[in-house]
Amino acid sequence: IFFKPAKAAVLETIMAQAGRPLSPEQNVKITKWVVQKRIKQLVGTCKAFLELRHRVRLARAAKRWEHVGRISSLLAFSLCRHLRMAREQILERKRNQSALVVQSFFRGTYECSRYRKHIVKVKKATKMIWISLLKSWLEQKVIETRKRKEEERIRMEEARKKELAENARRAEEERLREQARKEAEDRMEKERQRIQAEERAREEARKLEEQKRAEEEERKRKELEQEKELARQRIDRASTNVSKQKEEGERQKAAEARAERESSIKIKKKNIQKEERKRKQKREDDFIRKNYPEM
Repeated sequence: IFFKPAKAAVLETIMAQAGRPLSPEQNVKITKWVVQKRIKQLVGTCKAFLELRHRVRLARAAKRWEHVGRISSLLAFSLCRHLRMAREQILERKRNQSALVVQSFFRGTYECSRYRKHIVKVKKATKMIWISLLKSWLEQKVIETRKRKEEERIRMEEARKKELAENARRAEEERLREQARKEAEDRMEKERQRIQAEERAREEARKLEEQKRAEEEERKRKELEQEKELARQRIDRASTNVSKQKEEGERQKAAEARAERESSIKIKKKNIQKEERKRKQKREDDFIRKNYPEM
């Protein structure tokens, strides 16, 4: 048997259905199994080809290395020799440079020791010169400051005097202005009092004139009212007669209208009573017919 034990059931099912067509599921399973086998064969072939190719490449590389390795060893030996020579040259150059540095340091130290005392003397002289120049500069600045302070004091004193004079002038002008204002106010007050007196006189004259005019108008008004009263009395008498006549006619018309309304009301009441009696009689008849149909 060429199947695994786990696949024995599939083989038995296939053998049991010998001579009968396979189902779609069985066809799918068989096809899948065949395809898997073909895939494994292809994968094995590819692996064998890759292994063979790898071995061929290794053989070719070993053959090439026989030639290239010898050349590489020669180049490496030459390179090491040149590197050793370059290292020796670099070390020699550094030794020369260090010697130059030491020589420069010695020369610098020697020169410093030679010029140190000279530098101290120069510093001392420079300091003395600087102190003398500073002293002269300070004296000059002090003199300038004193002069400037004195000028500023004189200028401030003059400004103060000018300010005092200006304040005095302004105070005098203010006093004169205030005096002129008071005089003007006094004149205006006198003028106002005079104008008020004239206005009071004119007002009194106007009041007298108005009083006379009012008395004259009152007299004329009373005369006119008397005339109007007489005319009104005459008109009232005439209108009283006319109104009495109108009232008499209206009274007669009202009596006639009232009599007509009363007669119409009586007729309506009679009709309503008659209708009420008819409805009552009808209700009684309906009640009797409904409750006593044999009557």
